[in-house]
Amino acid sequence: MSCSSYEALPLLRQFYTYGEHKSGFCGFFQDIKDFVSKSQEHVLRIAATLTMFDNPQALEVTLASIKTAIQLVNFYLSEHLFIRSSGGDSDEAILLDWLYKKYPDGLFERSLILRNGLKKFRKVPLLDAVLARLQESGYIKEASKGSFRLIPLNFNTHEERAAA
Repeated sequence: MSCSSYEALPLLRQFYTYGEHKSGFCGFFQDIKDFVSKSQEHVLRIAATLTMFDNPQALEVTLASIKTAIQLVNFYLSEHLFIRSSGGDSDEAILLDWLYKKYPDGLFERSLILRNGLKKFRKVPLLDAVLARLQESGYIKEASKGSFRLIPLNFNTHEERAAA
């Protein structure tokens, strides 16, 4: 089975490049770089499986299967981050994971975290510092004063996150 779609190959390259870029020193995926380095292989295996499930006679992986596989691997990357963060990882990873679970629509208010958030983040200096670092890294964006929007976890570049 091959993957030679003119749209799928650049998508795979972009996915791989993003993961490698964020796996470097101080990157968001630094603690799971072993898993990230295999992520493109996982995407290809999952895409091939999905393609064969849809059409057992298929000779080429479909673009739709590649896109679905990327979404699945992104989910597993975020779960892998959560598992590692449960063992004492960064405040940013812990808060970000909690925010994605608590606010599936992507919008949240700082004041609600201070009142009802994880106990660790109910202190203004700590919360503000973590929110600032998440904003600098492109994982959240201020929507209005005291209100923020989560940027979806995917493989877009930092510049594309900032524009979102």
